[in-house]
Amino acid sequence: MPELKFTRAQINGLLPVDKDTWHKDTAAPGKAAQGLWLRQRKHGSLTWVFTGYIDGRTRKIVIGKWPDVTVDAARKTAKRFTGQIANKIDPRAAIADEVAKRKKKEAKKLVKATLNQLTLRVAVNDYLDTRDLKQSTVDHYKKTFFVNKKKKTNPSGLAKWLDKPLHEINRDMVEKWYRKRWKASQSSAVVEARYLRSVINLVIARDSKLLPEGNPVAILSGLRLLKKPTPRKRTVKPDQMKPVLKALLELKSGHGRYEQFQTARDYMLFLLFSGCRAKETVTLKPEHIDIEGRTFRLEDPKTEPVELPLNDVLLSIVERRLATGDTYLFAGSDGTAPMTIPPKHALASVVKASGVTFTAHDLRR
Repeated sequence: MPELKFTRAQINGLLPVDKDTWHKDTAAPGKAAQGLWLRQRKHGSLTWVFTGYIDGRTRKIVIGKWPDVTVDAARKTAKRFTGQIANKIDPRAAIADEVAKRKKKEAKKLVKATLNQLTLRVAVNDYLDTRDLKQSTVDHYKKTFFVNKKKKTNPSGLAKWLDKPLHEINRDMVEKWYRKRWKASQSSAVVEARYLRSVINLVIARDSKLLPEGNPVAILSGLRLLKKPTPRKRTVKPDQMKPVLKALLELKSGHGRYEQFQTARDYMLFLLFSGCRAKETVTLKPEHIDIEGRTFRLEDPKTEPVELPLNDVLLSIVERRLATGDTYLFAGSDGTAPMTIPPKHALASVVKASGVTFTAHDLRR
């Protein structure tokens, strides 16, 4: 094997070879086979290789290619390997440890970069894009996390966290937010906390390393705060029914709201005599009504589609609503979309006229 003084000029002056050739560094003293070598391939590539006695056998360790690895860098690496062998350390194991440490460090940098990009906004949008949710549920999620563009409001208060990296939302923040929200609205606090928990759980399910401390909303369960709110039990009592019915039937419109008020009246009467939920009722369409069979069909209740009977009062309401020709039984002013619920102005008029305080939802009880 030829010896060569490893300098840039000498290496660049090497002539092509017809077979692989090993060049020994003349400037590196030591055992004949141990030290720094330059392997010259017949196709022209040059590679730095260290050879050394490890566990009684000659081992080869590739350092890198010329000119990517300079002469000085190659000699420095070879010197380090020689020192490791003298101290009974296998350079190959040391290299493996270095590579593992470097990968771990790079992984940490990548995770940190990913965490900074993973904001609550990104997590929420990803959740809504990938989960199979009803439109009403999607709308509720958006109402929970985003600011209402028209009203410029966000009752939950979670919109202020949207651009915050998810890993910065900690348990103390969640607990403080929840306690404040609970005072304002118990039912809203529970639902919104569950939404936040679901969004973060999806992130953890995909890669738990992104949030090694787990879901911060778990603090609420740990403190037994995520409990059912006190149910509302207010009803229109039997002795209050007469003034309420009278006020409903005599409901007068105001400021050009005649049609809207009549729709609201029929809507509230339907709730009262059917016991249906507000959202179930407002989405009823003409095709859901069977006049001859005296039934109506709820397509999207909380359980499953159901067909219910139309009593005399409900039948008269339905016939009156069908005569309007609107797309929905209880439509808004344009006739093509459901009316806005609850009908605040009409409800306020009935409450004032009857002297009984109630909500539209109280009527179904």
